[in-house]
Amino acid sequence: MATSGKTAIVLSGGGARGAFEAGALRSLSKHKTFDIVCGTSIGAINAAFAAQLAFEELEQLWATISNQKIVRFIDTVNRLDVFVNDVEGLRGKPFAALGNFHLVNDWFKIGSKKALLALRGLMDPDPIRSLLEPVLSINALKSTLIISATNLTNGTSDSFYSFVNASNEDVQRFIEFRRPEPNYDLKQVNYVDVVRASAAIPGAFEPVRMNLGDPGVIHDHVDGGVANNTPINLALAAGATDVTVVFLDPVGTTLPTLPTTNLFQIGLASLAVMQQKILESDMRLARQGGAKITELRPLKPIGLSVLEFGNADGIRAAFQDGLAAGEAAAK
Repeated sequence: MATSGKTAIVLSGGGARGAFEAGALRSLSKHKTFDIVCGTSIGAINAAFAAQLAFEELEQLWATISNQKIVRFIDTVNRLDVFVNDVEGLRGKPFAALGNFHLVNDWFKIGSKKALLALRGLMDPDPIRSLLEPVLSINALKSTLIISATNLTNGTSDSFYSFVNASNEDVQRFIEFRRPEPNYDLKQVNYVDVVRASAAIPGAFEPVRMNLGDPGVIHDHVDGGVANNTPINLALAAGATDVTVVFLDPVGTTLPTLPTTNLFQIGLASLAVMQQKILESDMRLARQGGAKITELRPLKPIGLSVLEFGNADGIRAAFQDGLAAGEAAAK
């Protein structure tokens, strides 16, 4: 275990509930700084802003996110929705579809069955890209930034890092600590894609394709939370001995019984179980290594689902709860 005395903050995934993280970061920024910022999924987005000390921009992002329509279906899914609605409108009218050229036109707009089966995501990635591109700059980093993303091509939990005010020994120690999991330089050319990849919920968003240096090989990356939702291990590997972890559940919260009535819910429930087991293992590792761990949590459950970014009242309440929690932790 490193003894460099570095401080770190770890930001986990949780979709729209990340508003709480953003509020906590805004409060903490007025009292302290962190040498290392680690994030996964929505935590990766918050982490990128925090590592650049772009707290005003982060607050503005969450204040306006409900109006941005960042969660919207791709055109194919919208066309399929129109077709299904039209068909349902014919229920009880078995002959109404005959000669219904409008219905036929709707079907042709959807595309072939082969194209539907080849869909790799349902949501449009452009709104998220548009939020990130004007702000993210490697040259603006003031703290070491480490982001986790899941590599589907290799079946690995990849980390992407940009060290600030660190020696070559610090970087090499991080890489050695992480073996055999892969680690890559975070650069301006891949910065936005890495953050998007870390937040690409499987099934909802198409995997982000990246070239990691292997000639002719393109890697598919999805949500870092699949394999490392609360990346405490990345902070430890980077030499942190004082780690603040922002959780999105109150103290004593047990893994909820999630609905499993459709494929998407089954996927989310399976992901939640896996994330919880990984987190338990990482927390044991951190405490066994002697690191100081400070937990920052909401006092009550955050009333937002993963993709509920359009809930302005819920986002506002979660951000305010984060502000209060950050202020209390800083005292």
